[in-house]
Amino acid sequence: MSLSTIQRGRSLHEQTYQVLRANIFSGELAPNERLVETQLAENLKVSRTPVREAIRKLQQEGLVTTDASGGLRVATLSIEDVIELYDCRIALEQLSVAGACDRASDADIKQLA
Repeated sequence: MSLSTIQRGRSLHEQTYQVLRANIFSGELAPNERLVETQLAENLKVSRTPVREAIRKLQQEGLVTTDASGGLRVATLSIEDVIELYDCRIALEQLSVAGACDRASDADIKQLA
């Protein structure tokens, strides 16, 4: 798991979420792999609270599921699921860029150039 990606300047639960999400999509956290909060917190060098919040968000997105014993596991995604997720991400990024362009000042555009 990529430990160097956690930076103390930003929200720990958001960074933890981003790292776990990236590791799920890359396959570093394999489908059906059991997730243990204490191990994840130790690996990422954060407390269990940001891990718990990140897992809750991943559950809402369907990337983490609860097994019969109440344990947390990485969801098994089909190719269609992954394509749909990336299509949604592309659409959101396009909206973000369009919004940024609409609100950019001349100074912002000059700085980008």
